[in-house]
Amino acid sequence: MVRIRGWMGVSALLLSMGIAQAADPVRVGSKIDTEGSLLGNVILQVLEKHGVKTVNKIQLGTTQVVRGAITAG
Repeated sequence: MVRIRGWMGVSALLLSMGIAQAADPVRVGSKIDTEGSLLGNVILQVLEKHGVKTVNKIQLGTTQVVRGAITAG
């Protein structure tokens, strides 16, 4: 529950700053667990609602797969 509140706070902060339009689509990814999938979908829907182009990488894989994707850019 504390984690969800934390993520909701981060999401609210990002939304309050305004959403700039990026040249490239924003990639939204998550690990292959229920919590990660739920949070990833919430973030994806908020971005799309505000007209931001997105690429769905939700449930990308295990921790090792996600870490490798982050470090590879």
